[in-house]
Amino acid sequence: MAFLDKLGETISTKGKDVAKRAKELAEVASLNAKINTQEEIIRKAYIEIGQKYYEKNKLDTTNEFGSEFEIISESMDEITKIKKEIQIIKNYKVCSKCGAEAPAEALYCSVCGAQYQIVEGNAKESDETNDNIYEEESIHSETKDKID
Repeated sequence: MAFLDKLGETISTKGKDVAKRAKELAEVASLNAKINTQEEIIRKAYIEIGQKYYEKNKLDTTNEFGSEFEIISESMDEITKIKKEIQIIKNYKVCSKCGAEAPAEALYCSVCGAQYQIVEGNAKESDETNDNIYEEESIHSETKDKID
């Protein structure tokens, strides 16, 4: 009987140790999750600082980040070019006032009411045509032109 009592006591003690260890691990995991959250907040703040610094200083290629600024600007230009190519392929345009997408044949933006003006020329003919896909003109400026 003493053997079974000792065995029961050992099992109970080990069970309590396991439960205590599991609780510690859960607490550590929770604290690590909090650390990760704070690190993500810091990472986002760094990114925002970098973006603001870039926007403020992007024309100053003489500073220590001039080459990085140039890389960012070139990449942004390439993204714009690629987006316009997608517009041609998908046969849609994007409102310059509000950013809403519209079918290429639309005359007005269905979101903000800006009037689209079709610029003459085949958009697939040359690199310059990326600027000739579609331009929008606000109803206000068209009215002003008619008055003048």
